[in-house]
Amino acid sequence: MYSHGHAIARKEAEELGLPIERPSQQQEELMWKLYEQYEDWLKPSEALDSEEVLVNANTDHHMQPAVPLAVVETEHKLDVFEINLVHTRKRQVPQNPQINVNLNLALPPNLGAGALPPNVQQLLQNMINQVAQAVPAIVHAELVRQSPVIGYELSSYGGKWIDRT
Repeated sequence: MYSHGHAIARKEAEELGLPIERPSQQQEELMWKLYEQYEDWLKPSEALDSEEVLVNANTDHHMQPAVPLAVVETEHKLDVFEINLVHTRKRQVPQNPQINVNLNLALPPNLGAGALPPNVQQLLQNMINQVAQAVPAIVHAELVRQSPVIGYELSSYGGKWIDRT
């Protein structure tokens, strides 16, 4: 056997001396339908592609909850092993960038601040303060977004068996 995941088909099992039972055509069709249901549910032929997940989610960090990895089913019971997957795009962001933003907001030349009612002056001052607080975060987010991608990280947590009976 070449690996733990090496599948043994009927012919090879017979060659190894294992007892083999040949299913009827109806049993064979039912087993194949069951396999197709598992294939549809577990999606074993689909690659786990963090880049695709992150592009579709339009983010650098995305959590996929309750991803089924394994199924154990009997006539009376169905257990599924599920994990949460976390996809992260890693970027090469400059350390401690020095960013200076000067907004240079001014009233029109023919309108002095003293000519405005106090409540309008207060409103303008509040708006300037809000903009001044928001700009650094906006600039940082844009800097991160434009930084080169250096790889992807896939991690998991919360793996557990769930009774789906």
